[in-house]
Amino acid sequence: MGYVKEDAPDLFISYSHADDQGDDEAKKPGWVTALARLLRKEIGTKLGKTGGCDIWMDHRLAAGDEVDASLDAKVRASAAMLIVLSPGYRESSWCKREMDLFLSIEGKPMARSKSRVFVIETDRVERPEALEKVLCLPFWAADPDNPDITSRLGYPRPNEDDPDHKPFFFRLNSLTHAVAAELKRLKSAKPVEAEEPVEKPGAKATIYLARATDDVDDQYLEVREYLLQQGFRVVPQGDYPQEEASYVEAANKDLADARMFVQLLGSLPGRKLAGSVRRHVGAQHDQAKASGCPILRWRSRTLLPEKVENPEQAARLAEPDVLALELEEFKLLILQRINAILNPPAPSEKRLSSQANEGKLIFINADAPDLALADQLGKTLENMGYWVVLPYSGDTNGEFTPLTYLAEQLNECDAFLLVYGQTKGNWVSRQLKWACKPLAQRKTPPPGLAVVEIPPPVPKAPLNMRVPHLKFLRGQPFPTEGDLNEYLRSL
Repeated sequence: MGYVKEDAPDLFISYSHADDQGDDEAKKPGWVTALARLLRKEIGTKLGKTGGCDIWMDHRLAAGDEVDASLDAKVRASAAMLIVLSPGYRESSWCKREMDLFLSIEGKPMARSKSRVFVIETDRVERPEALEKVLCLPFWAADPDNPDITSRLGYPRPNEDDPDHKPFFFRLNSLTHAVAAELKRLKSAKPVEAEEPVEKPGAKATIYLARATDDVDDQYLEVREYLLQQGFRVVPQGDYPQEEASYVEAANKDLADARMFVQLLGSLPGRKLAGSVRRHVGAQHDQAKASGCPILRWRSRTLLPEKVENPEQAARLAEPDVLALELEEFKLLILQRINAILNPPAPSEKRLSSQANEGKLIFINADAPDLALADQLGKTLENMGYWVVLPYSGDTNGEFTPLTYLAEQLNECDAFLLVYGQTKGNWVSRQLKWACKPLAQRKTPPPGLAVVEIPPPVPKAPLNMRVPHLKFLRGQPFPTEGDLNEYLRSL
């Protein structure tokens, strides 16, 4: 019994029989059959339907007039179709017939969302033109030592107790969520052509999760599933056109709805856009910056930029806003940031806070690798109502040296913040040592002293200075406005 219609299948699985070879002697199912059984159970759970959703797949190898007619009827009656795309599928005229028949029922080009067609790949394979904009999940992984070698996830049969099969179940969760959401939409009799709201009823917000390169695809799917489970709408919901102008247009359309841009970076630079020198990874980030969307980017703690072979990707990984964190830490950070965006302080509270901070002078000092971070911190403090002095710029026509500039600021500031990001611990210790005498000569009470620790790298090398009342402020990448205010008002 179906969920969408009682007398029709919910999901038709279109696949090549070559991808479902089981162990006949042990009477164990093939990979596609095992996938179908898991989907039936998991989708049924999400739909709250006892017995699972009605999934139909053809196990017959022979074709004939009667088979053709019955199969066509199943295709036409099914609420949705799952295509198991593989080299064998591309070579099968029978599979193409099923796909073309279902697409003809849709009666319009596939949209990135609101599509009744879902695609998974069992291997690296060229996608048919008709499926270019459909969400596609790769159920394969490339060998880390030789990207030309691939392996199917969960093969020969997925096993939840096998740690090597963990990536398979991440992808299964994403697929289950997408299919269940579409079946619910179809059951509600919402017209396919109707526009989907920017933020669906019950969704907290839209988050743009940039599509990742192959080496961090597992992490991408884990974050995507986490955000969906938290009630967020995640875009893109399919692949973009490969031509640059169309790609940018599609990205900008999704970014217009998004409240945050999240990107996971690996060691691979990723593919280039068709006929362009720009890569997908950089193009998405460039458009996010241009849109003004808040950005959060991640790399693994074990991925060191200086060890990455591709210079372009190494430079990208070393950018100051790329956070080196454990994935679980990053997932929680996304939640903290988006909740802060969705629940800002009341305007009256912000004005009062800003007025209370006026007249306080904060001196921020940073080494060359951390100047961009110092500028971001300065803008945050400025928005909070503080006056900010930034690091020595060297453009004072010989009137000051870095040491005389440091001494002058220390004589007047209310707080001295040292940025400890990519610089060495020795640089931070040296600044504290040079601050000792100018601070001792102040005629007014000494300012607050704090080291603002910002990843990367992690962990930080310990300082070789012991300074009375020195405070350490930490955050991802900065302390929150609340933490900064709490410290600065305590001085």
